[in-house]
Amino acid sequence: MYQAQNLWDATMGWSIAKFIKTHRDYKVLQINGGFHSEEKLGSAAQLLRYDPKVRIINIAVYSDDSFTNPDWSKFSKMGDYIILTDPKLPKTF
Repeated sequence: MYQAQNLWDATMGWSIAKFIKTHRDYKVLQINGGFHSEEKLGSAAQLLRYDPKVRIINIAVYSDDSFTNPDWSKFSKMGDYIILTDPKLPKTF
């Protein structure tokens, strides 16, 4: 399963790099599960392999019990921007 995820990450990174190569003035938004981008690993790391000059901004979203008083050090490595949501709110999915 892990190798399948690695292949998926490599494919996403390659596809984005290929698009950027021919569309330098575009910004790309890729939305994926945390496993594919937390700590700029996964597809983010693969993209950097294909295009080392690309600028990546990583936004991570978590529902966390510390919502009212977050311990930001817990999340500091996960992304450039962190969005926390209140886990007490009802889920609609």
